[in-house]
Amino acid sequence: MTTDPSPQLDYAPALPMLRRARMRRWITAGSALLLLAGIITLAPRAARRLQFAYWQRQCMSYAAPPTQVVHDNDPVEIPKLIAPPLSYDGSLAIGRAFLIPAAYRRLLVNSSVGTAFLHERVTPQGEARLVAVDLYTTSLRTNTMGFLANALDPSTTVRGPRALLTVTRGDGANVAVQPGDVFRVFAGQPDPKDASHFTIDYLLNGTRYTLDGWLKDGGVVIIEARD
Repeated sequence: MTTDPSPQLDYAPALPMLRRARMRRWITAGSALLLLAGIITLAPRAARRLQFAYWQRQCMSYAAPPTQVVHDNDPVEIPKLIAPPLSYDGSLAIGRAFLIPAAYRRLLVNSSVGTAFLHERVTPQGEARLVAVDLYTTSLRTNTMGFLANALDPSTTVRGPRALLTVTRGDGANVAVQPGDVFRVFAGQPDPKDASHFTIDYLLNGTRYTLDGWLKDGGVVIIEARD
C-alpha cells in the first residue's frame, strides 16, 4: 500500500509580501526626505518671520522719555551726542546728530535724519498700525525739515510687515530752519487717552513748539502745529 507524499509548503506568497515591505520602507524614507527638505527650505523663512515679529513688537511698544533728543543741529551739542556712550549718528561735518531706534533699523531700511515718533497707533476704524515719523530735509532751497509719517500693517504668521501708502498732511509737517537756526527735536509721545493721537516737541532757537499727530483711516497721518 502506498502512502500519499507529504504536502509541500508553498512559499510563493512571500515574494509579494517582501516587495510590499520594501515598498513601505522606500515610501517612509522618501517621505522623511521630503519632510527634511521642506524643513530646510522653510526654516530660514520661519526664522526671519520670528525675527520680524520680535523687532516689530519692540517698535510697537517703543517708549522714549520726552526729554530724549532725536535730532540736533547745535554745533555745541553734536560732539556730546555722537560720542560714547550715546553714539548718535551724524557728525559736525554734516551739521547734525540724530537717533534712529535699533529695532526700527532692523525692521526697515531707514535713511532719515532722526525718528521723531515710533509706536503703535489705532485708526478710527480700529486697525492697529505701527506709526513712525521720521525727519528728512525736504527742501535744500528753502531749508525745510519735514516730519514724514510711515504707517505699517503689522506682520502675521504668514507674512512680514507691509508698508502702506502713507500720506502726511497738516501745517506741522514742515518746519523752516534757516542757516544759523538751532533746531532740536525730542522723542514723540503716544497719547494714553487717545489711541490715534501722538505729540512731538521741538525747539527752534530756544522756543518750544508742539506738534499734534493723528492716525486716520486709509493710511493718512495728520500733523498739526499746536497754537
